[in-house]
Amino acid sequence: MKFPFPLLILDTETTGFVPKVHRVMEFACMRTNQSGSADPRTQEIFETLLSLPTDCEIPSAIQILTQIRPEDLIGKPTFQEILPTLQALLTPETVIVGQNVQFDLKMLKGEGWDLTDHPWIDTSMLASIVYPELESYSLGYMSTVLGLNHSPKHRALGDVRATAELLGKCVERLEMLPADDLTILQDIAQRGPESYRRLFAALTSSKKKTRPEWLEGARVRHRRAADKQVIELDSSGAEDVRLIAEPPDPQFVPSLIASAKGKTWIAVKNIESILRRVDIPETVTVLHPPELLLSKAALKKFLAQDTFTADEMTLLMKIALYEPRVRSDIPVHGEEYQMDRQSRGVGE
Repeated sequence: MKFPFPLLILDTETTGFVPKVHRVMEFACMRTNQSGSADPRTQEIFETLLSLPTDCEIPSAIQILTQIRPEDLIGKPTFQEILPTLQALLTPETVIVGQNVQFDLKMLKGEGWDLTDHPWIDTSMLASIVYPELESYSLGYMSTVLGLNHSPKHRALGDVRATAELLGKCVERLEMLPADDLTILQDIAQRGPESYRRLFAALTSSKKKTRPEWLEGARVRHRRAADKQVIELDSSGAEDVRLIAEPPDPQFVPSLIASAKGKTWIAVKNIESILRRVDIPETVTVLHPPELLLSKAALKKFLAQDTFTADEMTLLMKIALYEPRVRSDIPVHGEEYQMDRQSRGVGE
């Protein structure tokens, strides 16, 4: 896809996670032109190590991960010295792109570059919409699974390259959607942040009327248990109840389920954890407690909002695509967990 607006794909390496307390020690970015692609081979790239104040140390764990050592920063520019160059790369029309980009924006604000009001797109959030089969939305994991160019890892420029390719792959999957599905997402995006409105408005749908394999496969997998009747567990009239302490053996619960005969009820302590790690046979009906069920009343109220934050918008898109009945049907990412609780309600 050639984006109809410029992008600034960026990443930072820092000495820690607290703005102003910890500092940015490396910065990298890739700028695309007005109608260019996010192909890292063709775009303008800027990267530099940064000197640190004398009282700022690089923790040993971060030195191991990044291979950046104090002696590497001697003679490097300060962040304030490169700030005019960075500001020149950013126009009012530019959309910032990053992996978990809000962290980078907070750290950059701590260095004196406040991008709070500038439009941004988070590739980890996009990936959670279109890659439901993944176990993690970390850049390192996705780079391995999706074959992204992530060299060098744990360095700013390597992360920028991988983020650029991930953005392209997310767009490819979005444009595989039939017109009806894409229109729904575009309508949701219209109530989201400006950057997502612009991105989704630029997408073109597949001419196919059938849903792509990645979506249909995920819908079947996620809704395997939900397609059965979802009701509350009823303990009344129970007979021959046995309490069994689960041993550390991870095969205990699968063995217990496989050995059950006739109409057997098995109550577990953490059903979401069990469902994540146990392959439930098709003959088994999973009954979720009420607090895990999606509340239609809460969802209706959620849909009536005039505007959505990026997290709310992302969650709502996944609800639209995967039609979940319980929380575990949604590939939830990051702060969406709190939004997810609002969308399904508790005890409704």
